[in-house]
Amino acid sequence: MKIAVCIRYGTYLTTQLGFNPLDNTIRKESLVDKINAYDENALEEALRIKDRMGELCEVYVVTVGGPRAEEALRYCMALGADRAFHVCDSNLDSSEALITAAALFGVIKQLQCDLILCGKKGEDTCRGQVGNYLAEFLDLPVITSIVKLEINENGSKAIVHKSLGRGDRIVLESPLPAVFTVEKGINTPRYPTIISRLQALDKEITRFEREDLEREAKEIINEQHLTKLSTISLPKKRSRKVFQMDSNLSAADRLKAMLSGGGAKKKTEDNFIEEEKPEKAAEKLITYLKDNGFLVHIGQDK
Repeated sequence: MKIAVCIRYGTYLTTQLGFNPLDNTIRKESLVDKINAYDENALEEALRIKDRMGELCEVYVVTVGGPRAEEALRYCMALGADRAFHVCDSNLDSSEALITAAALFGVIKQLQCDLILCGKKGEDTCRGQVGNYLAEFLDLPVITSIVKLEINENGSKAIVHKSLGRGDRIVLESPLPAVFTVEKGINTPRYPTIISRLQALDKEITRFEREDLEREAKEIINEQHLTKLSTISLPKKRSRKVFQMDSNLSAADRLKAMLSGGGAKKKTEDNFIEEEKPEKAAEKLITYLKDNGFLVHIGQDK
């Protein structure tokens, strides 16, 4: 069984204070290069299938981007991936989802894989489109946002649990090959050892230029991009209602309002106890208990 895992090695913001409002740019010192977290979960799921199936399973990692993406591929091989494929083109580093999916398609179609795993979405763009585009190009079924994956013994079909949000799930059965996009909560990614990191430095990475891709993929990539970045800005600030104390309240009432969180008391029909004399409050309490059947017989007052 061959499993292809699509990963993205990108630049991510590590702090909320990384935006510079003076020129609408991101401060370079607030950026870090790393593998997309959802893709790490996809790789971990592929490695767990490999652990169960042993030598019958091979895990391939595929990425698109400039030379710096090789660091991510070697990290994946240190975790246990068997082979790495790199579409080396700096112009595709920050391209739109359609172009990225076409480049991945140009490699995966040649690999003839039984299962393709992708992260649900990119942490920076949150588009969640690459897996769907890739399935369309490969003419394969696709299931998104999976939180559990089971493969049968002969690798002909898969049973997946798809997240519907708010804790709801649906169980689906799909023939293989297929494309699945993975949620974060599906597993906890492992960490490589120092020895495996050193061994990964000597492993070979298969590189693809744009000319080496499938003809259909090249045609899509060479077309004009459908979207472009216009500007970057912070979300608009929303005004918040501030509680203002009534100046006519006494000091005691102000203290009560502050202790109760400043909220107004809810008045309902069942709210029968008020701030009044104890005798009147007791009379209302007894009347309420009698009317609602809590007291069947009341003796004479003593």
